[in-house]
Amino acid sequence: MSLSNDFTIQIVKNNTTCTIVASELYLTKQMIDPTKDYVIYADSIILDEANGPFVFPGHHVTIVARSVESKGNAVLSTQPPPNPLPPLTAKPMGTPNGANGDAVDPRSPDFAGGNAGSLTITAGTMTNSLLRLVTSGGKGRTGQDGGDGAYGQTGAQGDVGFIREIPYPFGDSVNGKPGGNGGNGGDSGQAGSGGNAGSLTIATVTPFDVHIGLTANGGEPGDAGRAGKGGNGGSGGRGGDLWHMIPLARRSQATSR
Repeated sequence: MSLSNDFTIQIVKNNTTCTIVASELYLTKQMIDPTKDYVIYADSIILDEANGPFVFPGHHVTIVARSVESKGNAVLSTQPPPNPLPPLTAKPMGTPNGANGDAVDPRSPDFAGGNAGSLTITAGTMTNSLLRLVTSGGKGRTGQDGGDGAYGQTGAQGDVGFIREIPYPFGDSVNGKPGGNGGNGGDSGQAGSGGNAGSLTIATVTPFDVHIGLTANGGEPGDAGRAGKGGNGGSGGRGGDLWHMIPLARRSQATSR
């Protein structure tokens, strides 16, 4: 891009804010410091999709210009990323029931999504194409997984069975005992709340000739943690031993032969 000889741009930063003063400003994402608020004064500012998206995560942005021009489907956003902390370590397997996930304060900084910054545009005119403005809050932290239930105990051995021949052969049941029930899984822990949306203000001198998509929603709550799995039932017990009983009278007959 060629610049005219009278083109000027000044960028001044302090601990919290970056101020840009320009005659004609082609904003690029490389100009954005994601740790600072922005105040931009320009005769004209061009927001080109090819140079974006223009994301100021969780920070306030003020634009004052004679004209604001958008090209393509440009995006200007103050939405922060989702809460970066991983879920708490899952609860251990229960004895027998799994433990529930921890009850937490979903609005605490460790669990809530970040708040979006405010976005204020004051311009003489806004022209051309589609401009999407986003000031939605950040997504909360994922909840903790509940503990899995313990496995059921193995069933007891079946009773001793007999095959008798009095007066004809028959057998008693020799099935093992049923296995024990598995433990219940624990409930998932509470997820973090979504962050607050930032304010969105647009003021122009003339009616703007631009299609603007506005998104200013509260952040999504964090995903629910996984509920603990119920433990598998225990194995059935081993079948009982089987004995073959022969009457004494029959045994005597067999012996006398």
